[in-house]
Amino acid sequence: MPSSSTSRQRSSSASRCPGFAVSRGEALRDRTVAAIIDSAAVIMATQGDGARMSRIADAAGVGRATLYRYFPSREALLRAMAAQSVEELAARTADADLEGIPAGAAIARLARGFIAVGSTYTVLSTAGIQRSGEHPDIDARLVEPIRALFRRGAPTAPCGPTSRPT
Repeated sequence: MPSSSTSRQRSSSASRCPGFAVSRGEALRDRTVAAIIDSAAVIMATQGDGARMSRIADAAGVGRATLYRYFPSREALLRAMAAQSVEELAARTADADLEGIPAGAAIARLARGFIAVGSTYTVLSTAGIQRSGEHPDIDARLVEPIRALFRRGAPTAPCGPTSRPT
């Protein structure tokens, strides 16, 4: 599976200009944004929401002015991290082939993907980031495939209204 920054570069460039080559400036922007978001996720996972922006800039290999050019505030950086986490979850869900394998295996595969993404962006659970309208297709890309999986697995699930915990 490609690294998160590699898939982030591809998805952000491709979404701007489907079918067209990415300019050198766009590629640099994508790499810079990816480095900042990846560094912020690592730093904030260990230091929490109070991590200094200068520390994030240092870890990303950019100056503070560059970080603030891309993300004018901590809130903007957290929103970008939230958007990236949605993109990564949607990509993992699509790549998981949920319909092509038994429901139990699909649920396990989905859980591993959610744990991997969730552990990368732990700060989002404590930073109070709320769902926004930035991803209007989130239901189609993320929620519906998961619902379909659980509807498919429900009739064969080892638990239900008549089962008892063992």
